[in-house]
Amino acid sequence: MIDADLVKQTLGGNLKAFEQLVDLHLDRVGKFLNWYGCPLDQVEDLTQEVFLKVFRKLNLYDQTKPFQTWLLVVAKHHFIDWTRKQKRDEIPATTTRECVAPTPEQAMAGKIAAEEVLELVSGIDRTIIELRIIQELPFSEIAEIIGEGESTIRSRLHRALKKLRSQEQLKEPYHG
Repeated sequence: MIDADLVKQTLGGNLKAFEQLVDLHLDRVGKFLNWYGCPLDQVEDLTQEVFLKVFRKLNLYDQTKPFQTWLLVVAKHHFIDWTRKQKRDEIPATTTRECVAPTPEQAMAGKIAAEEVLELVSGIDRTIIELRIIQELPFSEIAEIIGEGESTIRSRLHRALKKLRSQEQLKEPYHG
């Protein structure tokens, strides 16, 4: 329950506690925004903006629920608002992923292979797969983050995984 303690300390005026919260969740928010479709050149800026928003609205956080869930909901809404503003301002936003050479650690962990597989799925389904399988969040938290019912999340995950399996079978050579 380290998040809960840090939130209480931050609300009590301890800025070092908020720095610790940021350190704990910075990578997770950045990865979430990236998986949600944020252009790579905007991930860092939007992540910082999310934490500024979290700091300003921390008093609205329901401490009976997981902090990470609330944080990712804030990140999702901030990205949606940012996307709307981009469309309104008619500034084209690039949503394609740049090709970046993997580090040895990434290659060893198999993350590159996972990303290649996830390229076959888009939008919310991709986010659901990432939250459930990679970040290992429970369905209840995913439902809250995405803003859909838990049974809908389960169904979408099932369909997305089924789609991935069928696409992977199409790539395998026929051995009849």
